[in-house]
Amino acid sequence: MKKTTMYFVAALLLAAFTGLAALNVKQEMEENAKQLAYSDQLRKDTKRIPHSNKADGSLNDRETSWWTSGFYSGELWYLYEYTKNPKWKILAEKWTAPLEVEQHNTRTHDLGFMLFTVPMAMATV
Repeated sequence: MKKTTMYFVAALLLAAFTGLAALNVKQEMEENAKQLAYSDQLRKDTKRIPHSNKADGSLNDRETSWWTSGFYSGELWYLYEYTKNPKWKILAEKWTAPLEVEQHNTRTHDLGFMLFTVPMAMATV
């Protein structure tokens, strides 16, 4: 009887923590979506890639040759994968396209961060 009670309590706790984790993921994804959309609005062209936002809210952007240039479009692809919302796919395609010039870049060992942060299966969708 004690073993059954212990298993029940363990299952109950696991269910509770799983529910909280799912809620946190949803909240984090919603916050991430806001930040990614905000960065896209600040950058009117795709000559430079959004990197982060400064304390004053302005955009801190980088050239496509920056070692983390694929992170922004990669986040957009992951957001599309999570939500299946076509607006994220459109933005992901928009911000993946400028990285194409880096595919033959031989001046860096960071090419994987620049290009393979984008989920390859999603980039060809």
